[in-house]
Amino acid sequence: MKQANKITIRTFTPPEEDREENKKTILELTGYTEEEIEKEKIKYEERNAKGFSQKNIIIHTLELEKDRHCNKFLERLASKLTEEDKHTLISQTNRLDDNMNFYIRLNKEKLRKQEYEVTESGECYHIKISIASFPKRKDVAHKKIKEIIKKS
Repeated sequence: MKQANKITIRTFTPPEEDREENKKTILELTGYTEEEIEKEKIKYEERNAKGFSQKNIIIHTLELEKDRHCNKFLERLASKLTEEDKHTLISQTNRLDDNMNFYIRLNKEKLRKQEYEVTESGECYHIKISIASFPKRKDVAHKKIKEIIKKS
């Protein structure tokens, strides 16, 4: 069953952080190895940008578009979240925008240790989930979010 149209995962690597560690973590978050990412033709890119104080940063972006990739990621995410974080995600209606995009931030430091923790901090992995809801209404999308998150 189609749960999401697209999932985008993004993080920023400032000069003082390890680029490879952030790349490794973003791949682990999806449940795919680097070889599988290439074989499955999953979009992953790194690009340079200027951050605050004109520091060079690297933006890591991974996009999941196929149903099986999205479903695998969502099942993995739901199984790793604590009950408290699941409750937080379901109860905060401001995480869903008018285009049915659902936003989650996971703590960067904890995720590197394989610990999933929802955060409001900017030191995070940003996850944008385009919810597949029909009809395209917030109440329908929110019901689907509950179904996705409560799985596990």
